[in-house]
Amino acid sequence: MAGKELEQRLIDDGHKLLAPPYSIDDLLSILDRIEVSLSKVNQSPHGSMVAALSPLRIALVSDKLLRHSDTDVKVAVAACISQIIRITAPEAPYDDKKMTEVFHLIVAAFQKLSHMSSCCYSKVVSILVTIATTRAVVVMMDLDCHELIVEMFQLFLIITRSNNSDVVSAAMVAIMTIAILESDDISLEIVNSLLVSVRKENQNVAPASWKLGKEVIKNCAAKIGPCILRTVKSLGVSLDNYDQIIYSICQKATSNIKSFDLHSSEERLGQSMDFLGSESLKLFMQQPASTKTCLDQSAIPWNCEKQESKNRNLYIPFSEDTFPANSGGANVCSETTLVQGYEVKTSLAAILTSIFAKYGDIAANCHYKSPTMRASLLETVCNIVQRLQSTDMPLTLSEIKVLKNEIKDLEGEQLKLSWLTQPLEKISEFEKIAEMHSMLKSVKANSMMIVKAATKELEEELTELVALQKRMGETENRIKAMKLVARKVDDAIKEAEDQDRCWLRQITLL
Repeated sequence: MAGKELEQRLIDDGHKLLAPPYSIDDLLSILDRIEVSLSKVNQSPHGSMVAALSPLRIALVSDKLLRHSDTDVKVAVAACISQIIRITAPEAPYDDKKMTEVFHLIVAAFQKLSHMSSCCYSKVVSILVTIATTRAVVVMMDLDCHELIVEMFQLFLIITRSNNSDVVSAAMVAIMTIAILESDDISLEIVNSLLVSVRKENQNVAPASWKLGKEVIKNCAAKIGPCILRTVKSLGVSLDNYDQIIYSICQKATSNIKSFDLHSSEERLGQSMDFLGSESLKLFMQQPASTKTCLDQSAIPWNCEKQESKNRNLYIPFSEDTFPANSGGANVCSETTLVQGYEVKTSLAAILTSIFAKYGDIAANCHYKSPTMRASLLETVCNIVQRLQSTDMPLTLSEIKVLKNEIKDLEGEQLKLSWLTQPLEKISEFEKIAEMHSMLKSVKANSMMIVKAATKELEEELTELVALQKRMGETENRIKAMKLVARKVDDAIKEAEDQDRCWLRQITLL
């Protein structure tokens, strides 16, 4: 559809919504058409498109639509508004009051995720993905929609029991992770909900909810750890009742020691490569301690900083097809530092300074000319480096694949990252060898178990064979005895018959 034609379609449909039809079917038809049209509009459109969207943007938040009695209509309206949120990002499309109403409408629509066969299911999934990719939950936090966020968390953990879609799960993980990492005060209700989800019995009773809670906790381990420790202590519940990750987090939160000896760490990890020329920035390759792998969903921390209440910014990730989650290795920090003209988080400034010192301005040829966008990309690079440096949890092949994809996307924006790609390839080869070693050990262990089981089975069969042979001998002896008895009986019968004939002859002679 040509640009002008699309603009005219949006204007016409916007005017129709200002006086919506009485028929629900007609209204749903218009809303469906609007959603399709909005999906074709790029983010931050030009002036004429903004003007074309104006009637529609106003009509969608009218009381007639926001408070419509039909559930399907509400979902369709929420789907259209979520597209408006995407289009107008990084600016929120409505004032605080309307945005609060919109978020209540959207969270209510999420309830439909538990009905995968419903006619509006695909729309709700689209809303969920859009909220995840635009990181709109940050705006919810700025609007102090804390109770609504708690309700959303609890709803997600319940919905996963009847919805095991990977897309839905990834979006939920992304939204929940952002909400925790960008929160100043983590709600006790949220911590309690996550703790309940990872109780050991839920691994069998509600495995999808258990997995969702575990992934979110893992992503936010550094931020949520102290809260989990306090909550577990206040509840007086044994750590044995929870998944192993809770024990690990509580153990780590108890200790305030954050540093480690470089040389002893190298002996423990086995190998390191200095690709930034500084001992404080070494890339470690850790040998996995067991055959267990980390969650497939590992990625970089979310780079979304809170804005003032009058300028609520949203940020679209580089790829809307994936939902990266925080690795838990870095603390979220709202303070920023200027590094060679780029305003980045203070926690990442030292890493970026080291990168610039050895490789120069890696964003000099970036497609984005805005210093803010370049700073965001550079923060992503720093977070990748930070994850590679982390010794808390070994990288898995799935994590390495995610990091490679992230680096590929960054290189697509013309960032110079060959220095980061090469060591990552070496780590990948190392991990493949380590994984093969673990697999062979697992195969050996399984083979030994099979041999042991077969040996036991053979011993049992031999024992049974000996017993059978014994029973056969006893039976054979009984048969011989019975045959002997039979012969004696035959002899007795013959003797009796001879006596009978003898008596008969004597009687005849008389």
